This record gives sequence, C-alpha cells and structure tokens, in this order.
Amino acid sequence: MKWTVREGKPGDMVRVKVNSQMDHYGVFISDSEVIQFGKNPSLRLGVSESEVFVCATDINEFRNGGYPEFADLSISERLKRIKTDKIIETARGRIGEGGYNIIYNNCEHFAYECIFGRKYSSQSGKAKEIVKQMATGKES
Repeated sequence: MKWTVREGKPGDMVRVKVNSQMDHYGVFISDSEVIQFGKNPSLRLGVSESEVFVCATDINEFRNGGYPEFADLSISERLKRIKTDKIIETARGRIGEGGYNIIYNNCEHFAYECIFGRKYSSQSGKAKEIVKQMATGKES
C-alpha cells in the first residue's frame, strides 16, 4: 500500500500524521464525513480509552491541520478490498462503538477491518513501545 496526498474517494482509507511515530486512520466517505475510531489523538488529550468511540467528523477536523494521505492499493489489495457500499455501511454501522485499545483495537485496526474485513495495525508495535516507555519513564 502506498500513501498519496490527493482527493479522496468514498470508501478510501485515509490517514494523517499525529506525530513522528504515529498516524491517525479513518474511512473517507466525503469531505463532510470521515469515520474513525476516536478523534485525532491530539484532539483527545487526557481522554481515557473507555471514552473513545467510533465517530464521524468532517475532513478538516480529522486532519487537524495535517495533510490527509489516501491509500493507493496494489492490485492484490484491490482484489481483497470490500465493495465501496459495504465499506460505507460497515463504517457507519459502527458509529458509537467503544472498546478502543491503542495496541489491540485502534483506529488503524478499525479502518483495515472496514475496508478489508480483517483487523490489522502496523502501529501496534510502536504503540506497545510508547506505552512501555510511559510506564517506565524511559526510552529504549
């Protein structure tokens, strides 16, 4: 999967940089509707995981000043991608859902599951390391 700054299409996976280590992911429906598991983390500082829910915002709130990048799928990824109407139906149907966990059930897991029907997060390892650093108070 490659990431490109371009116009989004309904059912696209979209991400925006949160910081140098993490991105925030969602499912793009239109400029007025991006469905994501929790708002951009920089907008929810001090919010506990139990208070994070799947929600819809517009692209401006999603990007929070950053540049949204849209997934450009490879041929094999396009073959595995769920049909656009089902992606949208699934994402909208999950609005209000909780159970967020930065390692096991985060915004990237949500977007992958909506688009490919399975959870996946390339950031889980990074998230584990960040949580470990926060718990011990030191970087590795």
